[in-house]
Amino acid sequence: MLVSQCKLTIDLGAVKANYNYLKSISKARIGAIVKANAYGLGTNEISSALYEEGCEIFFVTQPAEGIELREALKRYNAQLGKPDLSKIYVLNGIFDGEEERALRYDLVPILNTLDQAQTWQRYARKLGKKLPCLVHGDSGINRFGMDEEDLRSVAQMQEFNVLYFMSHLACSEEPSHELNRYQLNKFKAYQSIFPNTQYSLANSSGIFLGHEYHFDLLRPGMALYGLNPTPTKPNPMQNPFALTSRIMQIRDVKEDGFVGYGATCKISKGDRIATIPIGYADGFLRHLSNKGFAYLSGKKIPIVGRISMDLVTLDVTNVDCKVGDYVEIIGPHCSPDEVGKLAGTTGYEILTSLKSRYERIYIDGSQPNK
Repeated sequence: MLVSQCKLTIDLGAVKANYNYLKSISKARIGAIVKANAYGLGTNEISSALYEEGCEIFFVTQPAEGIELREALKRYNAQLGKPDLSKIYVLNGIFDGEEERALRYDLVPILNTLDQAQTWQRYARKLGKKLPCLVHGDSGINRFGMDEEDLRSVAQMQEFNVLYFMSHLACSEEPSHELNRYQLNKFKAYQSIFPNTQYSLANSSGIFLGHEYHFDLLRPGMALYGLNPTPTKPNPMQNPFALTSRIMQIRDVKEDGFVGYGATCKISKGDRIATIPIGYADGFLRHLSNKGFAYLSGKKIPIVGRISMDLVTLDVTNVDCKVGDYVEIIGPHCSPDEVGKLAGTTGYEILTSLKSRYERIYIDGSQPNK
């Protein structure tokens, strides 16, 4: 049997616990953002686990993601002998030529522009029936979503069953930022344009701004996957995964020198250097060279030298270890948020950079949330 060189262990129980924790602090319905392969952790596995907990609303970015998810949820429910009751909403909306497949797979577009609304309107007229959608208004992020004039135009279209009117917060991870209140007030003002529907504003961090931001539907993503939605406070969420890599070689340094490409790190006679089979081809960012860490038996091990495509070198001079031992790259001792900070980025990028060469192991070690 082959022994895996790198393992990505994902605890679905922790993801479910995070979902249930969010349910416990709000009366709003909880959907789940599962775009980008559920932030790198596996859309099909994560969505099935959340569906098991009662989550029936899922957000993806593109119709192709939605089709894959629809097929996975149908298979999951077929095994249980139950109908698939899930709702899949497409964040990027609909474009010409995608309408038929979207309807066939029961995908609901989020209409972000007047052009998208007109595309969905034409298809509704062709079919001679109302079609479901969400409508996205821009409340201040100036990235995606319609302004007031276009929203009023869409509100006049009789071909739609608008399930939710939504907007997106720009600075929700900063509770005191003035834009939060500005966006909330603008969102409330927009409600008069769509008075007979439900509303959704809060993302993961937005949930923790308070109940005033909750409305009818919450849209957590990062919080489900253990990233900290309250960066100025302790993380209330459980970490659901650990990335480990196996030591391939331990070198006893015989003379002073350097390690890795570019000779960016000096090493001394008597040092011990361990090499592990992970690199930037696996999504372990090169920016962590000479400043990142791994852990073995809870002990911090510095990364020395440049991270290369497939290999990382560690200083294990003061650590008892041997070839074949697994070291923790990301996990209980070093969260994605912490790794992201060291790399000059965010936990989002760390998670979504995870590549396919890892052996993925799904477990369910359900435990109550903090």
